[in-house]
Amino acid sequence: MRGGAVEPRARRLDDNRLAVRRRSNGRFSGGVAATGAVMPSSWRLEVANVLRNAVRRGRCDELYVDRSLDRLSRLRVTVDAETDSRAWSTTRTLAREQGLTLYDAAYLDLAIRLSLPLACRDRAVTVP
Repeated sequence: MRGGAVEPRARRLDDNRLAVRRRSNGRFSGGVAATGAVMPSSWRLEVANVLRNAVRRGRCDELYVDRSLDRLSRLRVTVDAETDSRAWSTTRTLAREQGLTLYDAAYLDLAIRLSLPLACRDRAVTVP
């Protein structure tokens, strides 16, 4: 916290390891590589930001980032076109009601809208 500012009590859902995945026979099978995923339009920026911060903190180098982005680019990811237009309305409301960041609420909104399961390691999060 800077200058005594109070940080909001928003939860991050597994730090960008969240995905709305397509199901195969009603179950997650083989992860995103096998089943594909639908992600909010902010997904690529979030991933790039996480990796950029990892480089800045000395946790990895640019070669690792390049290899990671190359692998991610091969996944069957569909980027949602409606994320941006819903940010100040439905997604914001969902974030407030569920105590989430706007970023995480975008994933939850997507799961609700498309009737897809939410892949998340946070057991407390469920799709309403």
